[in-house]
Amino acid sequence: MANTKKVVKVKLSDIILDPADILPYKIHDQQQKIERLVQQYKRGMKFDPIRLYDDFRIIDGHLRFYATQKLGLQEIDAIIEPRPKHI
Repeated sequence: MANTKKVVKVKLSDIILDPADILPYKIHDQQQKIERLVQQYKRGMKFDPIRLYDDFRIIDGHLRFYATQKLGLQEIDAIIEPRPKHI
């Protein structure tokens, strides 16, 4: 089934990272994955949208977020979802 959720542009500066979302992406293995995404983007690959809660916290797409940031881009494609009440 195709994704019917609306894709919007979101400024990287509006995205909120929880502290637990930062440290794991500083390790060498994750940095290599981010660099591979950067190189793929430079060769013409477009990133799938990341998923954000409506308060702009990342649900899915941390590597794409960091690659976009490393590329110096200001915006990223995202799908915004309502934040569940229990989170």
